[in-house]
Amino acid sequence: MAKCLGFARLVTLTIFAAVVSIQVALADEQAEKLALAEEMIRLSQADQVTNGMIATLIPLQVAGIKRQNPELTADQMKIISEVMSEELNGVVESVLFIAAPLYADTFTKEELTDYVEFYKSASGRRMIEEMPALTQKGMQLGMQAMQARMPDAMERLKERLSKKGIEI
Repeated sequence: MAKCLGFARLVTLTIFAAVVSIQVALADEQAEKLALAEEMIRLSQADQVTNGMIATLIPLQVAGIKRQNPELTADQMKIISEVMSEELNGVVESVLFIAAPLYADTFTKEELTDYVEFYKSASGRRMIEEMPALTQKGMQLGMQAMQARMPDAMERLKERLSKKGIEI
């Protein structure tokens, strides 16, 4: 019986050691993936791309506010622009901080390694160089397309609301 208990303890300790080893290995791999995700974000210059998008977005938003509130003075508009810029730029850091664990959870270590290598390559660096301009142009084209459709959309909205007895 004593031999049986000794063997059972040995098996239990062996299983426990294996479970701990697996957990340590998984934690190590997750840490490696997180480090790769952070490097990918850094190499892709996601902060600069996002800041470029914000730089394009803020004047469009401010112009929209001015159209809706024509009585606002230049000083008031400047304050609105400054506050929007401060708030949105603060969001960039938090979004990038949140993004690394998302990437680490979504992609395999091999995929993250491939992305890092891509961003280190000539093609990856070229894409990074062109991305802010492409993003800005894309946003401008999107806004133009949206503005072109807005009159028709407003007419359809008025018609639908009017059928419900709501006039705007």
